[in-house]
Amino acid sequence: MRWNPQATKGDGVREGSRLSATVPYLLVVLLAGLVVLACLSGGRARASDLGSPVASPSPVVTPPAPPPERTIVVGGGWWRWCRARHADACRERRRLLSLALVKPVAVPAQPRNLHWRDWVTFGNRCKRLAKRFHRRYDRLLARTANPVGLGRQLAAARGWTGAQWAALYELWRRESGWRPLAHNPYSGAHGIPQALPGSKMAAFGADWYSNPRTQILWGCAYVAGRYGTPANALAHLRAYNWY
Repeated sequence: MRWNPQATKGDGVREGSRLSATVPYLLVVLLAGLVVLACLSGGRARASDLGSPVASPSPVVTPPAPPPERTIVVGGGWWRWCRARHADACRERRRLLSLALVKPVAVPAQPRNLHWRDWVTFGNRCKRLAKRFHRRYDRLLARTANPVGLGRQLAAARGWTGAQWAALYELWRRESGWRPLAHNPYSGAHGIPQALPGSKMAAFGADWYSNPRTQILWGCAYVAGRYGTPANALAHLRAYNWY
């Protein structure tokens, strides 16, 4: 078979025309591929925004700090942990109580009319205070007074001097030691002359409980009326241990 240069020339022309007609199609396919790639890359980006797993370095997340009112226990075992939890519970209870407790509102006192019972109560209180004051005053007077010197004066007014005064002094020294507050808890005798009961001396004064003058006046009258003289009263005391 021989080579025909004309035939070869015609075939080359036909091949060139086919290639020029195919190039636009290739360009279109290339552009379409680029568009598809762009769409795929955009979809992946949106998927990563929605939270899809994307291979990216994860940031370091620091845990939140505990609340300041909670006790942090570092070591120490379960006992220290229990004490810390107990402290937290107490702190929370105090907080709740502070929220629950409401301070009372001060209500001004309303004036009211005094009832007659109020006046009676007030009078009784004043009476008790007066009695307490007089009792303390009498006790102070009894401690600061000189019963022996007062007794000598009152006995001399009755003419009891010398031996009679000595007998009277010994009589009441043995009975009470010349103490106005001397009291016998068994018999109830009271005062310098040991009157039985002590309320007998009220005939010479309401302050008979502690006033030495009232007691000595009653004692001198008793000795004079029953025995006549202090010497007779002392002899009876020595014989029977009472007068």
